[in-house]
Amino acid sequence: MATLTEAAFFSRRAIRYGAIAIVAYIILRIVFAVLSSWWRAAHPPPPPPATVAFGNLPPLVFPQQEKPEFTFSLETVDGTTGNFGPTANVYVVPEERGSLLALERTSELARRLDFSSEPERVSDTVYRWSITQPLPASLVVDLLTEHLTYDVNWRVQPQLTSDTQALAETDAIAEARNWLAHLQLLTEDLGVGEAKLTYLKVSGTEIVPALSQSEAQFVQVDLFRSNVVVGGEEEEGREEFSVMPLNPDQGLASVILLKPSRTRTIIVHGVYRYIPIAYDQSATYPLISSQDAWERLQSGAAYYASVPQGLKSIAIRRISLAYLDPIEAGNYLQPIFVFEGDQGFRAYLPAVADEALLGAK
Repeated sequence: MATLTEAAFFSRRAIRYGAIAIVAYIILRIVFAVLSSWWRAAHPPPPPPATVAFGNLPPLVFPQQEKPEFTFSLETVDGTTGNFGPTANVYVVPEERGSLLALERTSELARRLDFSSEPERVSDTVYRWSITQPLPASLVVDLLTEHLTYDVNWRVQPQLTSDTQALAETDAIAEARNWLAHLQLLTEDLGVGEAKLTYLKVSGTEIVPALSQSEAQFVQVDLFRSNVVVGGEEEEGREEFSVMPLNPDQGLASVILLKPSRTRTIIVHGVYRYIPIAYDQSATYPLISSQDAWERLQSGAAYYASVPQGLKSIAIRRISLAYLDPIEAGNYLQPIFVFEGDQGFRAYLPAVADEALLGAK
């Protein structure tokens, strides 16, 4: 029969070895988890193949342009063209659908801007409203697209610009969005997307860019579509892609504001050219590689969205994957490569692989 001393001895040994076993188990679990994470990172599962669910896509068509001859050099942060994966989403841009109520809806929009008279029919789908008081103004609307141009002739009262101070950035953006909301045209993405300000001044009877807010009488606010988000709400695996208009400086909505010192803000010009996108209707399509895109840029295949004057050599500082804002409805929101370089140079190149386009051999 074990003595009390022997029992205590074996108990201490059992506790010691048990503690060692527990610590060893914890260490092994940690090592296993680290190795598993490393293995998954080093050997990720292959991405699913492109669905090409919409069939072959119509190629992106850019406006014709005379291109200066540039010599390009690659000077990105890591010295590479980057890796953007083998596929990307493509989204449906629904067709425009006119209706018998389109003129009634547009007439209600005109009344919100104080146009009470009957419109002039410019074409089958385009109507123009006019007023002379309190300032001459016109409103032109396409019933099919609901795109509009609003213009106020502030020149008939030059005193309006004699004592003004252009609005600060926050106030100007809020005023522009409030104007669209008043017209029931402020979409969710225009409400949260990027806003760009341009300060303007009077030169004769024209409005030209001002060097600073202090010398400006007007401010132009351009509102852009919010980014395309892929991957859900969680930060891990979530990606955002810019939606680039054909003209990088021209928003889907553009508003010019004048703030006389003794009266409320006057909207003197407004343009709305928003096209809805069905983000709930998407498919994946194969992409060309970024290296292939770089070679196509060098061969002159890209569209030059912003071209600096006087340069013959362009250092490309950044390459990204984005989307081209649709030029017309009834098509698809397609990915593009964006090349950014010296003095604001920016070029667009279609990113969908040739074999997934209509007319592919």
